[in-house]
Amino acid sequence: MNDGRWGYWSGGSELSGAADRWEVRWQREPDPRHIAYALTDPVAGIPGAQSVAEPGGSYIDVTLDGASLRLRRADGRGQ
Repeated sequence: MNDGRWGYWSGGSELSGAADRWEVRWQREPDPRHIAYALTDPVAGIPGAQSVAEPGGSYIDVTLDGASLRLRRADGRGQ
């Protein structure tokens, strides 16, 4: 049965998720914090987007209107 989840893997990067919950992982640069800063910047970012870092530092969630995009380096570095 198809649960509506979708995934894509290419060259060390993965995008997976469904509906309003998504995750992107990658092997190298950039640092997830830099992506979160760009998406939530008050001038150049997405209006209303906010970021929340996981207390252990393994990922950052960028949220907007109840939807989330989890940013994670596959190697766990750069958090």
